[in-house]
Amino acid sequence: MTLPRRKTAVWYAGTVKGSFRNERGWRRILLIACVIVLGTAAEVYAQSPKPLDKDFDDKPWDQQKLLMPPYPNEAKLIRVDVGPITSFQFYVDADSVNVGTDGAVRYTLVARGSGGASNVSFEGMRCSTVERRLYALGRSDGTWSAARNSAWLDLTRQAVNPIYAVLYEDFFCPQRVAVWNAAEAVDALRNGGHPRGRTRR
Repeated sequence: MTLPRRKTAVWYAGTVKGSFRNERGWRRILLIACVIVLGTAAEVYAQSPKPLDKDFDDKPWDQQKLLMPPYPNEAKLIRVDVGPITSFQFYVDADSVNVGTDGAVRYTLVARGSGGASNVSFEGMRCSTVERRLYALGRSDGTWSAARNSAWLDLTRQAVNPIYAVLYEDFFCPQRVAVWNAAEAVDALRNGGHPRGRTRR
């Protein structure tokens, strides 16, 4: 049945008004969602360390140590499973992971033997050249000391401790490509591997 023109006009006006209200409601919902997303992103960014500059390696030790992360916090250590090939247990300090502007991934590594002794070190990896570097060693008093031989060394699965091969292939350099930022690296550590990592494919 065809509605009279006057009633049709009233119905149409009400529909448009309702649609406008719904649109305003959706806009409000989208605005709130954007605020939540941006707030979460800002919080993650604030927690992530500032990327180290590409000239970090060229700085003298007294400048490097000022840019290094604090001594690792036990609560922030994430275990990295390397399998039964070693009696050591390895951990990476989540707050220390840093993807520099030079593309190098730097992190604090904690290695614990079966007797409970711990070795703490601040290190780096270059994904494109398959290299690693030791920057500093942790002291028992919670301070850092410069490594005697701090240079980029060839990283191969046969020649080094298995933890480095695992970190390289499964977490920091999947398919020889560096993770985009610290958050991506920490996410891989917490999930037992990167989606593009060797053991996750």
